[in-house]
Amino acid sequence: MTSHMLREIRSQGDAWSAANAAVDAAGPELADALAGATPETLLLGAGSSYYLGVAARGAWVRRGRSATAVPSSEALLHPELYPVARGGLVLGISRSGTTTETLRALTALRSGGALAVGVTTAAQTPVADASDYALVIPGAAEDSTVQTRSFSAQFVAALALAALAGRDEPARAALRRLPELAPGWIARADEAVTPLAMGPERIYVLGTGDRWGLAMEGALKLKETSLTESEAFQTLEFRHGPQSMVDEDALVVGLLGDDPSGAETAVLREMTHLGARVLVVCEEPLDDDAVPGATVLAMESGLPGEARLPLYLPPLQLLAHHRGAGKGLDPDHPRNLRFSIELERI
Repeated sequence: MTSHMLREIRSQGDAWSAANAAVDAAGPELADALAGATPETLLLGAGSSYYLGVAARGAWVRRGRSATAVPSSEALLHPELYPVARGGLVLGISRSGTTTETLRALTALRSGGALAVGVTTAAQTPVADASDYALVIPGAAEDSTVQTRSFSAQFVAALALAALAGRDEPARAALRRLPELAPGWIARADEAVTPLAMGPERIYVLGTGDRWGLAMEGALKLKETSLTESEAFQTLEFRHGPQSMVDEDALVVGLLGDDPSGAETAVLREMTHLGARVLVVCEEPLDDDAVPGATVLAMESGLPGEARLPLYLPPLQLLAHHRGAGKGLDPDHPRNLRFSIELERI
């Protein structure tokens, strides 16, 4: 029987369409509010939603905002470290709309005069109610405990909101092209990662810039779904100690950018020399000698770098799902986890 998680991974194109539609439906009022906010921007989330903020931060910075991504609990417990002045923007991301830390941090910052925008998959929830503007994407809602399409759809929304704030219509147009790419890309990703799922004992996910947050999310999916020893590192940082763990029992996944200097590619090539299996996810096919022996999964999307970021997610999600299912685990109900974290005391 197909798991909810696998169905949700495969249906991400529809969720991306829903995210774009939600931003379009928000209309000029939200666009004006975003554009009118001061440059100070805080991206709040817990767990996967925090990693989403890390990955989306660059889209806001490139449009002139001093954006910071922070776990909601840190903003709540240490508000002096993450202040947002009156008129600044706080983006609170919560799949369920009930995450306690995000709700309380968003509420506190809004009471101090920040513009609060909530992004969630469920309407009439505390996070939506606590926001000046609630961007709700019901088409991204999930039955599985582990986030897949909800993460990628809310990520598309966060990128689209940054473009909306910057009055950047070409960026919005590029994001609208994502759904048409999803079915073929997800099928190709499935074919590429399936042979890699069950071999390695340890998996490391590497990415730089915007892809750093996506690498952290990929490593988390592997922990949650397959109980795998998995870690994320910024690509060049991997040389500074962590590569001591690399041998023939390791899989290194490289989320490769355009890499004009070749620095990221060189790290992945070195990992093959240390005996690791390597999966490269990139935009264009690599030369045969770039990373010898690696599995290369090329998007060939034709999209600009920012718009193609959500495409890095399906291979990581599929790898986690297939590894968990192959170990006899229930991908929909990982041990020790709940759909939403709601706390009585914090």
